[in-house]
Parts: sequence; C-alpha cells; structure tokens
Amino acid sequence: MNRRTLLLGGAAGALATVLPASVVLSAGAEGAPPADPVLSDAEIYGVPTTQPLVSQRADPFISQRINGKYYFTGSVPEYDRIVLRSSATIGGLTDAVETTIWTRPSSGKMGGFVWAPELHRIDGKWYIYFTNSDANDIWRIRPWVLESSLADPMDPAGWSVKGEIALEWDSFALDATTFSHRGKRYLLWAQSEPEIAANSSVYIAEMANPWTLKSKPTRLTTPPSPGRSRATR
Repeated sequence: MNRRTLLLGGAAGALATVLPASVVLSAGAEGAPPADPVLSDAEIYGVPTTQPLVSQRADPFISQRINGKYYFTGSVPEYDRIVLRSSATIGGLTDAVETTIWTRPSSGKMGGFVWAPELHRIDGKWYIYFTNSDANDIWRIRPWVLESSLADPMDPAGWSVKGEIALEWDSFALDATTFSHRGKRYLLWAQSEPEIAANSSVYIAEMANPWTLKSKPTRLTTPPSPGRSRATR
C-alpha cells in the first residue's frame, strides 16, 4: 500500500487494494454504494509506469533534464559510495550504465553511512548533497556537499568534498535538499533540535553559497508528540 492509495482512495479504497471487493462492501453500512476504484499512476497521468524504475536503490533522486539528460542517484545497499547514471529519457535510467563518483574513506569522520544523495546544477558547477556519518559514531549523521567543475558529472575525476554544511545545532541532521526562488538559494533539511522532544523537524534557511548557510534556520514542521492524535493538532 502506498501514500497515493491512501490519499486518492481513502480508507475504503486502501482496503480494497488488500481485500476482495465482497469483503470491503460487507464491511460498510448496509446499502452503501461501492467505493470508487483506486486508479493507478498510469491511469491518472496517461503514461505507463515501470516498477521498479531502478532496483536496489533507496532514497531515489532524478534531476531535471539538463543538457538533454536526466541524472539518477540513490543510496546503495552498502551505504558506502555515491553513484550516478544518466539517460536522455527517464525510462532509459533503468538500464543506464552506473558510475561510482565518490567512495567514503575506510575510517574517520566520513567513514560511516552514506545516504540520500541529490545532484544539483548551481552556477555552472555540479553539487551533490548527501548524508554522511562518523565511522566511530554511525548515528552522528550530518549533511555534506561534493563539488565538480567538470562539464560531465559522470566523470569521477571532477568530484571532491566541499565540506560539511554547518548548521545551527550540532545534532542529528539529514536529507538536505536545495532550491532557488526569486534570486535566493535555500536549503531544506530534517534535524533534531535539542530543545524539542521530537526525533526531527523540517527547517529552511537561506544560503550564502551552495555549501554555507546565510540565515538562521526557520522551523517549518514538527512531528506530533507521542499519543497526540491528528485531530488534536
């Protein structure tokens, strides 16, 4: 069951995906009309879908089309490197040759988990935002940035570590992404704020450059406290 099923079909539609229609109908009020069918992505958007598009890659990210190509990256099962593949079409990413553009060190501050990479083209250079942790403390997770000035992001020779993104708090932080709006660049990320009893909230801040924050973070969302229902939020 996926989030689209829950949003589009509601509870009855979600139930219909896992139970026979006769069971779903008998579970409702007597005489109630049958639930509307839950539509697939292909039926909604009129395009075929491939499931999965790319196997064995968590946290998938596909760039916008840049210079005629789409770029794909994602977390590998070993959580030890960053990979890229490219194609003129999104469908072509399935069988596209994959290149390892960066591998974590075997020890030290960046020797832990490598998660959730994203590729962005900013001011004529390539940047990859990703989550990394310390080999000696694998849950000391922080956002990092790679940079390449080469025209082709698939060339490993161009990539180097630009650095860790310094945040307001030195605490659990991950899944950073960036975007530009009205001439300003922003960073979005999830972090555990020390004074809030929640695993992580979502923050936004303006950036001075692709690896440095310019403003203080603004908290956008915070998970509900344990035991607090959605109806009371």
